[in-house]
Amino acid sequence: MNEADCSKVIKERGIKNKEKPKKKNSFIIAIENEVQAICQGKSGRTNSTERFDVIVCTLIHEDYMYEGSWKPGQRLEVECDKNLPVHFYRQEEDDEEEKYPG
Repeated sequence: MNEADCSKVIKERGIKNKEKPKKKNSFIIAIENEVQAICQGKSGRTNSTERFDVIVCTLIHEDYMYEGSWKPGQRLEVECDKNLPVHFYRQEEDDEEEKYPG
């Protein structure tokens, strides 16, 4: 996936918010095992120690037209349940790195 794929991927996956287009949706660009490793031995809300590339898709028109932006090297905040990520909260920009010593 790249920034230009936002509209297509969101439409194909049926990503909505109560039958309306979501204003923003993020995609973690990584191998599934790498993302799952964030939650290994953890539960609840947690932050990654590794960095991931993220594509943030922002709604620009109500008919599921999105504009994508590439965010390289982001630390992620996710919800972990049974050693698996079940919700992606946000990514931290580089200037907030001090919150996550590693």
